[in-house]
Amino acid sequence: MTSQLHMESIAPSYDLSLSQWFTPPDLSKRIIEWAGVKHGDAVLEPAAGSGSLVTPALDAGASVKAYEIDPRFRRSAKNLDWHCRDFFAFGDPSAGAFGLYDFAITNPPYENGNDLKFIEACTSLAETTIALTKTSFLQGVERSEKFWKHWAPTRLALLSSRPKFSGTDGSAKTDFCVFELKRTNPKPESTKIEWWP
Repeated sequence: MTSQLHMESIAPSYDLSLSQWFTPPDLSKRIIEWAGVKHGDAVLEPAAGSGSLVTPALDAGASVKAYEIDPRFRRSAKNLDWHCRDFFAFGDPSAGAFGLYDFAITNPPYENGNDLKFIEACTSLAETTIALTKTSFLQGVERSEKFWKHWAPTRLALLSSRPKFSGTDGSAKTDFCVFELKRTNPKPESTKIEWWP
């Protein structure tokens, strides 16, 4: 069964000025299943876009709180609390004003270090954070200072091809991954690595 998400405006089309790269539905479903989202879970999606990660979370029986800065993608559905505004507009999300979620699941904006900003906020708000990012997120001095000192993935799935975001063609380049972070085990002794075709 697919959740009935209702759009109030236009069909999905991406806006690169907002760093929009919508996750393909088949990959979204796989991410939600991989995360283990189940009935009754509370899920946060801080950069919801067209709602592609929201739909399978709702289908799994979760309650979802979603934020999207682009008002074209306003959605409504049972168990969905959708906010058409910047996730960070309420101040510092790490202050705990948002509550704690079972999962934060996101394909965050990648440009200008926004991926790190979103993922850091998610780790302060959810027991488990699942993120679809460029593999370059895991590299570099800044990431070592701001990320690796505090976190390490418990699971990492490397994608064998670039997702077909918003109708773009995939490529053979392996430059995207999905990873899981756990508040109860922020620095596991080892990371389980998988390859996704």
